[in-house]
Amino acid sequence: MPVWQSFRYIERSWRGQGIGVVLMDGLCQAAQTQGYWKVLSRVFVENTASRRMLARAGFREVGIYQRHAQLEGNWRDVVIVEKLLDQPSQ
Repeated sequence: MPVWQSFRYIERSWRGQGIGVVLMDGLCQAAQTQGYWKVLSRVFVENTASRRMLARAGFREVGIYQRHAQLEGNWRDVVIVEKLLDQPSQ
């Protein structure tokens, strides 16, 4: 399984310590080594912690998909984020 498909959430007791940025930097380095030029993702609009972490890791928000998917019967919007891999983290 490619490294970018195995990324999951950080254990609650480890959150807020910068580990997400370290892991995201590693994921981006691995993707660049494999020849990728961009990493993109989608994050639930209300997931402010992940959005802050992604911003610290050098991602930018590029838009919102409205009613992207249903979760437990409710439509959810997601923020689209991207990082160009030839640019360092901020």
